[in-house]
Amino acid sequence: ASQAEDLLPRLAVVSRPRTTTMIQFDEHGFRRRVEEALVTLQKVLHSTRRPTFALDVPHSYEDKYLLAEFVTNCGLAAQCTCLEALGVGTQQLATLVEWSASETVTLRLAGRQRCTFLREEEREVESTSKVVKEST
Repeated sequence: ASQAEDLLPRLAVVSRPRTTTMIQFDEHGFRRRVEEALVTLQKVLHSTRRPTFALDVPHSYEDKYLLAEFVTNCGLAAQCTCLEALGVGTQQLATLVEWSASETVTLRLAGRQRCTFLREEEREVESTSKVVKEST
């Protein structure tokens, strides 16, 4: 635990034996989200580019492996960017990779938020009506 505290000052590291879990895949929901993303993407890309599902485009057998590798690398790059934003540097990332060789490594984030009273302020807002309370 002390090594983890030295390496990852803002993250708590919890490790446990590897387990596998079955995740349900919603193909219809996935296709719908991709279709929505494609509509948005068409607005950004030049009119000569037409991104679409790999299934709907003629391709060679090797292309599906290249696509899987490309998408996996994009996902890994996004994860590394998130870890970097949390303060995990190259050395800490290498340590996490080393730990993950034998166990599942889970990062538990802890945050703190504070709020202090600044001031009390009253103001009148223009309106078509005004409510006045009188008490005796």
